[in-house]
Amino acid sequence: MTREELFNAFREVASEEFAHIPNEEDIEYEFSERFNKKMDKLFKKIERNCTYPTVSLSKRILTIAAAILIIFAGLMSVSAIREPIVNFVLEFFEEHIDFGFSGDISQEIEYEYSFSEIPEGFELTVKNNEGGTVYTEYTNINTGDIIILTQSITDSDDISVDKEHGAITKEFIDGMEVYIYEHNSDDYINAIMTKENYSVMVVYYGDIEKEKFIDLVKSIN
Repeated sequence: MTREELFNAFREVASEEFAHIPNEEDIEYEFSERFNKKMDKLFKKIERNCTYPTVSLSKRILTIAAAILIIFAGLMSVSAIREPIVNFVLEFFEEHIDFGFSGDISQEIEYEYSFSEIPEGFELTVKNNEGGTVYTEYTNINTGDIIILTQSITDSDDISVDKEHGAITKEFIDGMEVYIYEHNSDDYINAIMTKENYSVMVVYYGDIEKEKFIDLVKSIN
C-alpha cells in the first residue's frame, strides 16, 4: 500500500467515525480557561512534530489522528470532557463507611470547582484554600440554612460516613456516581463524589427537598 492509499483509507475511516457529529453552529459550548491552555499546549506540540522532515510515517499518522481528536473534543461541552479519573474505594464497617480513592491521585488543587447557581437568599460567608482543601460556605441569613462545598486532593483525603443515624444511597446524577447521605433528623444531607482527580462534597444544613439538593449538585462546575 502506498502512502497516499494509506492516508485515503485513514480519511475514510475518520469520516465514518465522526459522521454523526453535528455542525459546530448547532452545539452550545463554552471552553474554560484551563481547557484552552491544554489545547494550546497540544497544538504547539503538534506544530513542533510537523516541522521535522525526518518524522516517521507512523508518527505523522498519529499526529493527524491527534488533530482530529482535538477537533472532536472542541465540539464537546466542558462537562463532557471532565470524566472522573479517580475512583472510590469503599470500606464497610458496622457503624460507618470509609471512602478512599484510587487512580490518578491528586496532590494539589489546580482547578477550583464552584456552584453555577446558588439558591436565593444565600450569601458567601467563608472561603478557605489551605492544606489541599478548598472550603466554601454559604449562609441564608433569613433561615440560618448553610451550604458547604468542599473540594480536596485525593492523595491523603479520606471520608467517613456514619451509618447509625442516617442512610446512604448511590445515585447517578448526569452520569456521575454520587453517594447521598440523608440524616435521620431531616436537617442534614450531603453528597460525595469525585470530579477529575478530586474529591468533592456538598453539605446542606437545614430543610431542603432532595430534588432541589440534587439540582444544587448538578450545578457544580
